[in-house]
Amino acid sequence: MTNNDQGAKGPAVRIGMKRSLYYVGLTVVVVVLVGYLFVHDGLTPPRQGSVDRAAQALVTGQVANFTLADAAKPAPEVSFADAADARRTLADFKGKVVLLNFWATWCAPCVREMPALAKLNAELGGPDFAVIALAGDRQGLPVVEEFYRKHALEGLPIYVDPSNVAPRKFQVVGLPTTVLLGRDGRELGRLVGPAEWDSDDAKKLIRHFIAKRS
Repeated sequence: MTNNDQGAKGPAVRIGMKRSLYYVGLTVVVVVLVGYLFVHDGLTPPRQGSVDRAAQALVTGQVANFTLADAAKPAPEVSFADAADARRTLADFKGKVVLLNFWATWCAPCVREMPALAKLNAELGGPDFAVIALAGDRQGLPVVEEFYRKHALEGLPIYVDPSNVAPRKFQVVGLPTTVLLGRDGRELGRLVGPAEWDSDDAKKLIRHFIAKRS
């Protein structure tokens, strides 16, 4: 290579480097500008599974052990029987907020919270809300009906799942477990263990989700 060739290439290399640095700098400016617009102009993409902060503030007192779902997920398809031994599914309650309680007559903590569930359903139950107290007794309907008579439970419909398929599909690990479902049938959260479901704390949390129309 001659000195003339080297001299000709020198300026070309320097011009190429300057162009590369120019484009790198321009890219950085564009990235910074887009980031600024996202943050300051409300264009930030919604985060998946973002926490319902208003609901989180209501997880206190008698429902302090309630765990909100990180992201509402569809409830599994389950079927059970009502007091007339007719087949029911969660789809029958779509459009309502549902408090699905897994219990059994032999479960002492379950027995203690049943009156509270009955009071809650009597007060809030209707076109927007329902309590499904789903008994898992293997003896089925007769033993649950006797339990209702013995404890004079009123205002709380009887539902039974003697096969215990429903709690397995919901991955229930102990009784009682209560799952809150939204109007669209998605799980909003759950509480493992007993709770005072007719307390002001519980009703405020449930009313929050009832008020959300979607």
